[in-house]
Amino acid sequence: EYSPTPGALLTELGKTSKDVESVTSEMKKRNGEVGDMLRAMEEGDKEAAALWEKTKKWSLDEFKRIYNWLSCRFDHDFFESEVSESSRKLVLSLFEKGILQKD
Repeated sequence: EYSPTPGALLTELGKTSKDVESVTSEMKKRNGEVGDMLRAMEEGDKEAAALWEKTKKWSLDEFKRIYNWLSCRFDHDFFESEVSESSRKLVLSLFEKGILQKD
């Protein structure tokens, strides 16, 4: 089971310009990896989808723990994947009607 130590690596972050460059480089690398993973999932890669489901569960479990600690509750969890297609259609429709425009 995944159990990170909150802030473990953040205490030393940014102490030198080399640290900042290293962190920036790592962030760019990871952003590229995220993009690759999203494309793989959109293309139907079953292994990518399974990994996403696993990490989504970790994230949701942590949010639920935090919400419980805050005494918050929600009647329903909405996920981007449940609304992305309808949102895309809405945006295209509003664009075609001239309500939205590209920069």
